[in-house]
Amino acid sequence: MESIDVSPPNPTDSLVPNTGQQSDTFPSNPLQLSNPDSSHSGSGKDPSLSDEAALNAATWFAKEQLDSFASDEDFLDNMEQAFGNDWQPQQAEDLIQNLASGEAMPEIEVLPASDLEANSAFGEDTIYLSNRFLNKGADNSEAVSGGLLEEIGHYVDQQLRSNDSPGDEGNIFARLVQNKAISETGMGELKTEDDSGTIAFDGEEIPVELSDYDVLIQAGHEGKTGGASDTYKTKETNWTPIVADEATRILEEAGVSVKRVNAEEIKGETYNVKDAVFIHFDGSTENTTSGASVGYDDSTDKPAADAWKELYSKYWDKKWQPDNFTPNLRGYYGFSSTITSDAELVLELGDLTESNQAKWLDPRLEWEGALIAHFLSERIDKGNVPDPGQFSPSPENKPYYRPDYPDNYLKSKEQDGNLIYDENEEVVEQWQKRMDDLGWSNAEDGLYGDNSARIAKEFQQKAGLLELDNVEPGVVGQKTWNASFEKEDGGVARTSYTIKSGDTLSQIAQDELGNSALWEEIEKENGTTFTEEEAGNLEVGQKIYLPDESPGKNKPDPSLTRDTPYNATEIIKSKAVGEGIQKYAEDSVPLILNEAKESEVSDPAQIAYILATAEHESGLGRYMTERASGKAYNGREDLGNTKDGDGSRFKGRGYVQLTGRYNYKNWSKILGKDLVDKPELAAKPKIAAEILVRGMQNGSFTGEKLSDYINAEKQDFFNARQIVNDHDKAKKISQDAERYYDAIV
Repeated sequence: MESIDVSPPNPTDSLVPNTGQQSDTFPSNPLQLSNPDSSHSGSGKDPSLSDEAALNAATWFAKEQLDSFASDEDFLDNMEQAFGNDWQPQQAEDLIQNLASGEAMPEIEVLPASDLEANSAFGEDTIYLSNRFLNKGADNSEAVSGGLLEEIGHYVDQQLRSNDSPGDEGNIFARLVQNKAISETGMGELKTEDDSGTIAFDGEEIPVELSDYDVLIQAGHEGKTGGASDTYKTKETNWTPIVADEATRILEEAGVSVKRVNAEEIKGETYNVKDAVFIHFDGSTENTTSGASVGYDDSTDKPAADAWKELYSKYWDKKWQPDNFTPNLRGYYGFSSTITSDAELVLELGDLTESNQAKWLDPRLEWEGALIAHFLSERIDKGNVPDPGQFSPSPENKPYYRPDYPDNYLKSKEQDGNLIYDENEEVVEQWQKRMDDLGWSNAEDGLYGDNSARIAKEFQQKAGLLELDNVEPGVVGQKTWNASFEKEDGGVARTSYTIKSGDTLSQIAQDELGNSALWEEIEKENGTTFTEEEAGNLEVGQKIYLPDESPGKNKPDPSLTRDTPYNATEIIKSKAVGEGIQKYAEDSVPLILNEAKESEVSDPAQIAYILATAEHESGLGRYMTERASGKAYNGREDLGNTKDGDGSRFKGRGYVQLTGRYNYKNWSKILGKDLVDKPELAAKPKIAAEILVRGMQNGSFTGEKLSDYINAEKQDFFNARQIVNDHDKAKKISQDAERYYDAIV
């Protein structure tokens, strides 16, 4: 272990901070390591000099920023954000000024990465830094200073308060000192985060407060409008979030803290984590084939890269590219935003423009997330997430498809006074087998005779179809066929349709379902729905599957909102919609407006507040399932969560983030759909829109309803928050509602 004097850098040092200033701007008094001969892992540079120089520069940055922070007119307000109000203002001012001058800096000890399973920590009046953290941050002094400021924040908390501030006060302090914006959501997460932990040294367990998260997971290209690979019937931006979200869900349920970011959120930030993965799929517009690959920027990341390739190769039997085979892999922009104690890797999971690879990947996206979760759990030795093994759809999740209805009725015929049988023996035998499975003893001989007709008539009578199938009793018409092959658990079955020349999904939805907008509910053979790109690349002879009973059936096409006072397109393109979620608004806003029309919600202020609520709760559909594990809701009797696992099972879903067994049970009754056994239905867009609008209209969530706060007499957007969740984020949502109101009227 090395004790370090954190004096400012020497002007003769060759390292100059990345500020454009010359080295003669540094104060004197060089930093000294107490043990310059100690061994470090890292690059080929002299390790002790690398550590010394990196910490010298980082300390200089930290002191400069603390000095500016202490003189800011919002100093006391910022301190209250980080540490609450249980401290003395004068003591706080003196402490920060002394830290900026170097008089009050706590002791700093550098530990080998093998001893400190984090980049930095604070405990026992000491800041602990990983030598790998310093070594990897040698060229990014501001990033290292961020880690140092976070631990200084924990030291400040210890000096000012008798009890530890709730959440990760060090992270909040560092961001405020560095003048980095913190969103309301981000502040809420930091205020509830448990940053306590221990490190082992010399046989002792030392309690510490750890920095940042265990791992960072980025969904490649998510949130960006360009740059993603063209893909086989989908886009990279549709697939990477599925993988990233599943990996995040599994890790969080296993107790691993995860920072989940998109392509834009990571810019301008620095995260100190154990491991970081950036998830991508490769692709090409030329006649070339790529494959799976790994990218990294430091030789110390290679062991982790090799471990991933060994794991993935157990299942991926297709092409591999060499590590860092393109400049973009070695120089990936996300690397500049992460400093890791283990590794930071770009994981290219395969080539989406090569059909064989894409077909292999398509049904395995959540499985890929599970494999990445296992990999990260192994790397950080936390969570004990199992290897998911070979992919195979579980029986309960495997889509159920009704066999095609035959062109002709199944019936016996008479010709010249003699009984003959239906000629389609294969279809008859299929129906006979199904009836046998349902308990009607029947010979499976493919001959539709008197016995088959008797069974059909009995079945029709039991199912109430004798007068509804437009055929004679005992003849299997389409309704009898459909009822015969209905799912036994009462779920919705699917009827197949074969694509013909000139077909489009919207026209099929209009002809078969009565609403062209329902093309989004039509499924592929693997049970997933179509993206817009896939919808434009249908193949003649391709089988698709139609929902028999759609939640949105017979509802108006979203385009019909043009005929109402509220134009969905204008709202989406206005400044009302939050930055970065316009593409989600394109799907959700028309659905919500149509549901408002169906539910006879016409007041523009009420509609504005509904949209503002959907933006706050789910990003207008960006997060249709709560990203946290839901374990925090376990045992919440006020939510009806009385059984083990209820918290995760009934976590937030949909545009309004429906939460808790009680609410899922209540909406099952309202909608006539079993959300208790199938909670994922609450995340289906059309069901989610219905829950959002009707729930706010009728007061189903808290007993408070839209008309209580928004009516002909008043427009109280602030207190209207009580319709969903008391006054949580009431001010922000009221401001959003004002924007939507301006866009609507």
